[in-house]
Amino acid sequence: MTAQGRPWPLVIAGSAAALTLAMALGGHGPVRGVLALWFFLTCPGMAIAGLLDVRDVLAEVVIAIALSVAIGMLLTLVMVLTHTWSTGVATGILVGLTLLGAGAQAWRRQVRR
Repeated sequence: MTAQGRPWPLVIAGSAAALTLAMALGGHGPVRGVLALWFFLTCPGMAIAGLLDVRDVLAEVVIAIALSVAIGMLLTLVMVLTHTWSTGVATGILVGLTLLGAGAQAWRRQVRR
């Protein structure tokens, strides 16, 4: 499967929407935990890794996980050091950045066609 054929922008947008909905509905069930784990571990990094033209799927997933962890740690560090830590705000920032990256991937695919 080529990088253009991968559905990452749709998966990222769907994951962001599902997590946002789960957080808006409240509660702390296992579904919300699984959605949060999936989103925070893969989506922010995949939004960037999808722009790198990595041809190997496994390498792309590994890069995405590493980038997701790094982005999450950097955001957490900045928010803690500035005394502005808020789970909702951190999630909102990550969802926004992730959707921006997914949008860039979709736009880039349209331009290449």
